[in-house]
Amino acid sequence: MLSSLDLAAVNSFLITARKEIDKNNAYFVYYRNVKSGNKVVNARQALLDIGIIKISEILNHIKELQPSDCFRISRDRDFSRDFNAEIYEFKKNINRKNVYIKLTINDKGLLCISFHIDNGGN
Repeated sequence: MLSSLDLAAVNSFLITARKEIDKNNAYFVYYRNVKSGNKVVNARQALLDIGIIKISEILNHIKELQPSDCFRISRDRDFSRDFNAEIYEFKKNINRKNVYIKLTINDKGLLCISFHIDNGGN
């Protein structure tokens, strides 16, 4: 459970994320392999497993996120994306599937790092 201070930070993050989406400054990391359910798949297949075909669907689901959907705020350890940026992790029910979503904001805009069926280990 996040503190009220953390929830305020998540709310501020989501407001900025929505603005970045509206400015077309939102990106999805397609090149990763992820654990989706009980199998390892590429990021595109993980989206298909949820029933998502278009990037616009991902962005719409991100715009609908609420602070209460966030379960963790951490630091990005991948220095190729951004040094020490905050990572916001969410869980949301989409198409009757529990979905894990990992987001950050860097100098290019909103970056969706993960969007796949929750494997319970996140």
